[in-house]
Amino acid sequence: MSFFQRLLSGVYEKEKQSKEHLQVEVQTIEADQPFNPYTELHLLQNHTDIIRILLQIDNKRCVTAADDNKAIIWNIVLGYHLAVLSGHTHPITSIVLLPPRRNNSVQLLTGSSDKQIRRWDVETGECLQVISTHGTSVRCLTLVDIGHNSMFCSGGHELCLWSTDGKLLDRFQVRSTEEADICFIIPITNDRIVTAADKQMVVYSIASADLDGGMEEDENKSISLVKKLPSHREVIRCIINIRDGYFASGSIDGTIILWKTETLLPDRYFNSKTEYQGPDKMYPYSIQCLMTVDERYILAAVGAGFSLFDSVTGNLVLHKKVAHYSKILCLTFACEGMFLVTASEDGAIRLWGRKQVIQEAMQVDTLPERKPGILGTFLNLRNEDTIDLNPEVELDLVGECLAHSGAVQVLMNIEEGFMSGAADGLLIIWKSSQLQMVKRNRLIQGKQQQLEEDILGMHSDSIKRHNCPV
Repeated sequence: MSFFQRLLSGVYEKEKQSKEHLQVEVQTIEADQPFNPYTELHLLQNHTDIIRILLQIDNKRCVTAADDNKAIIWNIVLGYHLAVLSGHTHPITSIVLLPPRRNNSVQLLTGSSDKQIRRWDVETGECLQVISTHGTSVRCLTLVDIGHNSMFCSGGHELCLWSTDGKLLDRFQVRSTEEADICFIIPITNDRIVTAADKQMVVYSIASADLDGGMEEDENKSISLVKKLPSHREVIRCIINIRDGYFASGSIDGTIILWKTETLLPDRYFNSKTEYQGPDKMYPYSIQCLMTVDERYILAAVGAGFSLFDSVTGNLVLHKKVAHYSKILCLTFACEGMFLVTASEDGAIRLWGRKQVIQEAMQVDTLPERKPGILGTFLNLRNEDTIDLNPEVELDLVGECLAHSGAVQVLMNIEEGFMSGAADGLLIIWKSSQLQMVKRNRLIQGKQQQLEEDILGMHSDSIKRHNCPV
């Protein structure tokens, strides 16, 4: 059995098992997939365990981290690894890019369950610093800008504030067991951060401490508790910033809460369910992923489907109850909003959109002017249209990308397509086959033209050497 046959057989077996647990029929895709451009694959095989982190560095590079204790920097244009960041003895749990240094060098931080934070040079892959004073497993890292200074926070069983050079500025001991396993941190307005642990969210402020001893202003910082927010009913899976003044949190109970940063009170509740546990406590409405769209809309992976909410009006804009055979773990937009990409525990990646939009995009000369933003492209909205859609409007399943043999954990949109990382340890770059064919043809034509010019130049030199008339 070939490599791809083994991969596909694993996917089909997962689909077969998942069908037994679904009451709503899952949409299927036509065999030839005429609207799916992403049929060229680049398999990047260097990880040996579950890929959990995928972060873009710039237009040409990204970094991944897996349960094999290492991070890898990749060239996403040509599809090969540039550097392997080895040194952690336990899985890497978080990665953040540091602001550019004065010499324009790019550095990143990795945090691990081995209680270490490491600082790396992206260009060389060299480990520049090992910070071992965190004291507990590092669950998350987040950059924060306080005034004109950049710092970063680390979370776990305690909350720490660091300078970008790795100096510990303050440590906050979390005493409550419900708040002591910090998994998420986001910065909000007025020099504050929000942490999430289990069902509980807590707001802290970062301010100048009243200390003597001639400390620099950017080092004279301390963490203080501001407020404990009302808790979710179940474990929190994600928190994100929506726009200035608002952030959102999602839980496995299916509820999404929109919070005001000014009052630190809930502003709206979305997708709140009374019977949220479902049969056998499978949590069918679990919020696995949240994404902000155009700084207004909240795109959520809800169980095996997805929903789009308007944070201003509170309306449900789009809803797909069942999009996969298993829960959706991550989603993103591709091709400047032409496609919504969803990835699931079933190992499948699916493309959603409107065939009319895609057909119009193929006719560039007649493409109508649309509303700015991702949603304007995705929903085919003209400038005079308002976003007042019926959530029962069906999106078209326009493509299915099958190559992973395990749950797809991460997705990332790139210029030429998108990338995916999964439990099978594979990192895959999905590219448009037509675009790649055009690029290769141009490359061949360019080489042929260069060859003809070289031959002509050699012929001209030969004529001059022999003093022959042209």
